[in-house]
Amino acid sequence: MVENTAKVDRWYQGHAVFMLVSTVAYLLTNNIWAIAIGGSTSFLFFILSNIKLWRQIAWYGGAPNWVTGLRLLLFLGLLFGHGQLTFLQIALIATLVISADGIDGYLARRLKQASYIGSYFDRETDAFFVLAMTLLIVDKGLAGYWVLIPGLMRYLYVVVLFYFKPPEKKENKSFLGKTIAVILMISLIACFLVRKDIYLPMLMISTLLILYSFGLSFIGMTKK
Repeated sequence: MVENTAKVDRWYQGHAVFMLVSTVAYLLTNNIWAIAIGGSTSFLFFILSNIKLWRQIAWYGGAPNWVTGLRLLLFLGLLFGHGQLTFLQIALIATLVISADGIDGYLARRLKQASYIGSYFDRETDAFFVLAMTLLIVDKGLAGYWVLIPGLMRYLYVVVLFYFKPPEKKENKSFLGKTIAVILMISLIACFLVRKDIYLPMLMISTLLILYSFGLSFIGMTKK
């Protein structure tokens, strides 16, 4: 089991770098498919390279991870087909993806199928959603490149932590962090539903809150 969890740790560190590179590819090509292909490739590698670990969980990964996988597939479909979708359709799909986030957590607790690999799958799916949504917002001309800050924070955080090599500590989702994440999700979806003078201040506030949240988390992770 130790070997398997170590493999998961290596993946999420490599995944962070891969997502940063995919973002640069988008900025160079101005094609949202760069992040869609990058994300699908990295997650596919994650799933296939951990087959033995998935088999150790009921239902070949467990119901919670199947829900997470469906969320990921739904959002990847949105990225590949966003050109044919209206802003309302994009917002509805994004809302469905976020709403289902609570289902996988509930199932993990209810069915007692919480797992190390499942927690990372859920967390990185959420992070990918935020990055892709910020890129969509830029791609649609709804906000400037500064909106990529909350989208990239998770990946920059992972890379910086790897450099500092903090003591072995588990990342915890605090109530404050969860609240800020909900505010951010609402702000991202609002860009496709309301006027600019409404969603832009929401984006700015949520970006500042995300910076504050990650700052607190970094201090907590590196404190000895």
